[in-house]
Amino acid sequence: LYVKYDHPPMLRSASSAKALCQSLLKQRCFEGNSLRKIGSFSLANSSHHRTFSTKRESVYDKISFIGVGKMAGALISPLVNSSIQPAEKISVYDVSASAMDHISKEHGGRLKTSASIPEAVDGADLIVMAVKPQSVLTVYEELRKARELSLLRDDVTLLSVIAGKPIASFVEGTGIAKIARSMPNTPAQIGQGVTVWCCTPDIKSEEQKKIEEVLNSFGKSVSSLSIVTYRIITAVSKVLY
Repeated sequence: LYVKYDHPPMLRSASSAKALCQSLLKQRCFEGNSLRKIGSFSLANSSHHRTFSTKRESVYDKISFIGVGKMAGALISPLVNSSIQPAEKISVYDVSASAMDHISKEHGGRLKTSASIPEAVDGADLIVMAVKPQSVLTVYEELRKARELSLLRDDVTLLSVIAGKPIASFVEGTGIAKIARSMPNTPAQIGQGVTVWCCTPDIKSEEQKKIEEVLNSFGKSVSSLSIVTYRIITAVSKVLY
C-alpha cells in the first residue's frame, strides 16, 4: 500500500506500518475501484496499489485455517478487511485456545473457532495449513480422520504456507489431490510480501486465480512454472529473509 502524505510520518517499525495499513482499511479508504482522500493524506496513484470492492461475494464458500500464528494472522486480516472473504466464512483451529480467542476478537468475534481439526475443516473448500513443520504429521492424521467421518469435501484444496514440506508429502499424508504450496516471506506480515507458489495439476486455472487472490491479499504472489523453479526461488528467499 503506497501512501502520499502532506507531512510524511516516520514509520519506524514493521508494527507501525502494519497498524497504518489496518487503520486505512478500517477507515474504508477504498470505494469500489477508486481511491479517495482521507483526513490530511491521500492514497497515491501507483501501478503497485491494490484496490478492493466492498460489494462482492466471498472467494471461497469456507476457508479453514489450521494454525493461527503470525503468518496465518497476516493472511486472515487482509482477507477480512478487504472483503475478499467474510469473517463468518472463516473457521480456525489451533492447539492454543487463547490464540484462537485472540484472533477471533480481532475480528469482532465473527471467526468460527473450532474444538478440533475435523470440526474446523467440515465443509471447507480451502484449507490453509499454517502449523510448524514438526506438527505436520499430527495434522495429516486429523485430516484423514475428517475424511473417514465424511467431513472433507471431495473437491477440497489444501494451501500450505509451511517451509520445508514438499507437495508429495501433503498428497501422501492427507489423500487430498489438490495441493498448493506457497512460501510467503517476512514482509507478508505487513502486507508487502512476495509469495512464490506452485500446485498440483489437479488445480485448474479457474481455481488458481482464486488462490492468487488469497495470496495477493498480503502482498504479491508469483506462480512458479515448475516445482524445481519453486525450490530454487524459495531457497533464495530463505537466504534473503
